[in-house]
Amino acid sequence: MSRTKKILLTLLAYLTAFIAAVCVSSFVLNQGKVSGEQQRSSADLPLLYVRTGGELMNEMHGYTEPVDGGYYRDTLTPVGESKTINLSMDTYGHNISSVSFELYNDQYTDLIESGDCTDMEKVNAMVQMQLQFKNTLYSNREYCLHLNLPMGFGAGCVVVGPNVGNVGSILNKTGNPIFNPYDIDSIVLAIKKAKELLSVNKGEENKMYAQTKWNTSAISRQLAEVYRCLKNE
Repeated sequence: MSRTKKILLTLLAYLTAFIAAVCVSSFVLNQGKVSGEQQRSSADLPLLYVRTGGELMNEMHGYTEPVDGGYYRDTLTPVGESKTINLSMDTYGHNISSVSFELYNDQYTDLIESGDCTDMEKVNAMVQMQLQFKNTLYSNREYCLHLNLPMGFGAGCVVVGPNVGNVGSILNKTGNPIFNPYDIDSIVLAIKKAKELLSVNKGEENKMYAQTKWNTSAISRQLAEVYRCLKNE
C-alpha cells in the first residue's frame, strides 16, 4: 500500500470517528433536552406570568433554593409610570395564600424595595395579583425582581428542618421532622419520617395550622402587641 493511501485511510478513520462522536453527543444532549421539557410540562412548582392586556408573557419558573438573580435574567418586563405589574399564577394544586417580592439593582447586589403582592384573587384556573412599587424607578435602567412563594406549611407540605433556633422550635411544636445538621444519619431519618407523615395527612394538618396561626389578621395582632410592648418600655 502506498504512503498516500495510508494517509488517506488514516484521515478517513479519524473523520469517521469524529462524525460518530458528534452523532452520539447530539443524541445524548437531545435526550436531556427532551427529559427537561417533560419535567417542565408536569411542573410541581407554581408558574408565574406577567399579564398584559389579557395576554400572558414572561413565564417564570421557580427554584427551591436561593439563586443569584443576576445569572437568570432571561426576560424583560417594561414598567410604566404607574410602577405596577400585573401577575398571573398557575399554582399546580398548591394553596398559595401570599406572594412577596424583592427588587434589586441590575447586579443583584443591593435591595431597593420589598413588599407583598396585593389584590390576589382566583380567576378561572389562575390566581391573579398586582405588584406595586413605591420607590422611584429610573428610566432606561434594568432591575432584578425576585418573587417569593411560601411552599411549606401554607402549601400543605410536610416540613423537614434543622433542630436549630425558631425553625427547630416551630417544627418541634407542630410535630414535623427535625434533624441535627451535623449528623447525616439524623437527616436521613427525618426524611423517612416525613414520607411516613405524608400518608397520614400531616401536610393538610400543617396547612390548617398556617391558615389559623399565620394568617394576616393573627400576624397583625402579634405585630401590634410587639409595638405596644416596645412603647411601654
